[in-house]
Amino acid sequence: MKLIAVADCYNGRLEHSKELWGDDIFTTRDYGEILARKDIDAVIVGTPDHWHKKASVDAMKAGKDVYCEKPMIHLYADGPEMIETARATKRILQVGSQRVSSAIYAKAKELLAAGAIGKLNMVTARWDRNSSMGAWNYTVPPDASPETCDWPRFLGAAPKIAFNAEQFFQWRKWKAYGAEWQATCLCIYLAERTSLPDRMADARDGDRRAALLKDGRDVPDVMLGLFDYRRGST
Repeated sequence: MKLIAVADCYNGRLEHSKELWGDDIFTTRDYGEILARKDIDAVIVGTPDHWHKKASVDAMKAGKDVYCEKPMIHLYADGPEMIETARATKRILQVGSQRVSSAIYAKAKELLAAGAIGKLNMVTARWDRNSSMGAWNYTVPPDASPETCDWPRFLGAAPKIAFNAEQFFQWRKWKAYGAEWQATCLCIYLAERTSLPDRMADARDGDRRAALLKDGRDVPDVMLGLFDYRRGST
């Protein structure tokens, strides 16, 4: 497998891709130029969540296989179109969640099924990143501007607002571009291999954090969840 093209809305990332993979890498702000190439078999969709469906569907319709990062969709209604497009075009659509694909998780399930650890009564899982970067305060490059960032293309179907460097580079803090809550962003790492619970409750505790940070975010970044498996399923 060889990487031959990169698309991004920020010039700095396009320049960095050449530093990493060589000057012969084709770079563009418009991923449509990549999909039009006959020498490309598959694409990686690593965009803000609100572009996952469109980029994936466009790629499959262009005859490319797709590896789409998690979460698969931004809105629940996006899912059926992606699935139907994969079926209609007969292209591969793989959704990646990285860590839970590890053999360690498969082994844990095997040991549980074999009774090696006894009867399972409760599982406690935690994922935290107690840092500013972990709270999605990603670095905003000093050269960020409407000239170096393709703001209209980044917005796509999102509400049209004036250029905002923080929203461009720290997009996870806003529902217009990313997950509405933590479950689709980080908890998927912990919950993907579980079956559906009988009951589920969650408490989203984002207001206090947002009030403390005063950065305009509208996505809660603290969440507690309780999954009740009354049938004893695993």
